[in-house]
Amino acid sequence: MNTLTGSPTRGNGGPLPSDRAKAVELGMTQYHTVAAERDEARGEVALLRSELAAANAQIKMLESSVANAESLAAAHQAERDQAVADRAQWEAFYTLLRAQFDAFEVPVSMKGEA
Repeated sequence: MNTLTGSPTRGNGGPLPSDRAKAVELGMTQYHTVAAERDEARGEVALLRSELAAANAQIKMLESSVANAESLAAAHQAERDQAVADRAQWEAFYTLLRAQFDAFEVPVSMKGEA
């Protein structure tokens, strides 16, 4: 390419025929168009990678929250199960005591009972 005129030249410095000059210009235009599209695509890929990293971080945070909630629920279930077991023990104790009172004909009166 002639740097002074901006037109394509032959290896010997002479100008190219017009059809070849147009082909060279078309090729250069296409090259620059593709290069610009490539650069734009690289920018989009970088942006999408950044968004993906942020989404992955959010997913990990939410997974951690779910694991924490599941752990808390398991602890509360264990506490509930213990409370049910304790109540069953007291109920069994009360039933046994009531049966002994009945066996020995001891009068038992509770509020609300006749």
